[in-house]
Amino acid sequence: MTGYNQQLGRQNLSLLGANPGERHANRILRRNQHLFHAGDKLSDAYIVVGGALKSYINYRNGDGQVLGFHIPGDIVGYESLINGFSTCSVVALDTTCVRRLGITHSGKTNQTDSPIPRAIIESMCAEIQQLSRQLHQERHSKTDARFATFLLDFSQSQVERGFSRHAFRLPMARRDLAAYLGVATETLSRLFTRFRERGLIRVDGNHLTLLDPQRLEAMSSATYEPTDGEAMENPSEALRFADR
Repeated sequence: MTGYNQQLGRQNLSLLGANPGERHANRILRRNQHLFHAGDKLSDAYIVVGGALKSYINYRNGDGQVLGFHIPGDIVGYESLINGFSTCSVVALDTTCVRRLGITHSGKTNQTDSPIPRAIIESMCAEIQQLSRQLHQERHSKTDARFATFLLDFSQSQVERGFSRHAFRLPMARRDLAAYLGVATETLSRLFTRFRERGLIRVDGNHLTLLDPQRLEAMSSATYEPTDGEAMENPSEALRFADR
């Protein structure tokens, strides 16, 4: 995700039925089990079949950054296309199933005329666009706007997969979401509370319902001006990264 961070989920999931004989390539990950670590040599890309993954990087000074969350239909391990090394670590947020796509280092698959290479390129482009927007938002947007944008993007990712636009489950822990948004966990808790009190969302554990998508759209734009009592958080909130 998506981002949530890709909007090609349903299209990519259709690849899973292209070759039932490849089901032996499925791999099950338990919670907190890594698919690969930063610096690992990658020989294959993977598509998420079920569950959710988190991609992240750690810096030498001890800080880190959550790069994204990957749900069914998302592809990870692009570096395998160039016989490269992973630039980030990818870990399961819950019990997760991934499938090896079986791409050779020349960019070819084990199948003739396979749509997989094109799907990977499209997913790569979508992820680059998402990361560029995320970087822009961290530099120029208030925390309210970033949070609203994330909720809308995740909502859209659910629609792309045939699920409800308004009611869904967030697969990530709040500390991971805070690290993704570039805020402290306490700041994210205040955001949840403020959005709930404004009548924007309803929260029940990890289950969330969007009550006013139109107002969230306005908040995610640079032109949004808060009403009385809707003070924004400082966008320069110090980054904290947990669950490494």
